[in-house]
Amino acid sequence: PALVSTEWREKMAQETKALADLCELWNAKLEQQVVPKDRDDVIGDAMAAVGKATQLMTKKFKQFRELCDMADDLTAELKTRAEDLASFWDMTMIQVDNVYNDFEQLKELEKNNWTKKEEGPRAPRKEKKTASPQKNGAKRVRKSDSGSTNSPRKAAARERMAEFRKKQLALRQQQQDMQAGEGDEDQTQAAAAAAA
Repeated sequence: PALVSTEWREKMAQETKALADLCELWNAKLEQQVVPKDRDDVIGDAMAAVGKATQLMTKKFKQFRELCDMADDLTAELKTRAEDLASFWDMTMIQVDNVYNDFEQLKELEKNNWTKKEEGPRAPRKEKKTASPQKNGAKRVRKSDSGSTNSPRKAAARERMAEFRKKQLALRQQQQDMQAGEGDEDQTQAAAAAAA
């Protein structure tokens, strides 16, 4: 029988390669000083994008690999299902898409000679003004660049992730109960041996 995680491992390998290639490209551009030295903001954005991509590959993808291993383990007491993998992958891909967007913005800046479209020619920096408070105490809601934070895809991914977290919590609780039960059993045996 085919392993549950085969398709997911292939997707992860593709994303890992794409992210690693982008990191290598932008690290090279930074080392070769392709970005003008006076554009600290762009240099910082490039370093941040590389850092986010690296963190995804080393942390999130590692977690996903561990979930794939659990899904493929035929002896596991509680199995990770294909739906669990899909949920985790959807949540991870939201972050991956954000990183791709960061790299795309850097590419656009490079195409425009390191000038943002609304910026025009590079002007001296001005002091930042503090934002005025909203009337009636209303809070500002910031929409992400990728659209509404309540898109059906994101809502479904959050729902699956919440279900996955509940299952993981139940698994941890069951393991703790089993360990506590073993401890109680050992104490009972020790008390019985001491009484004898």
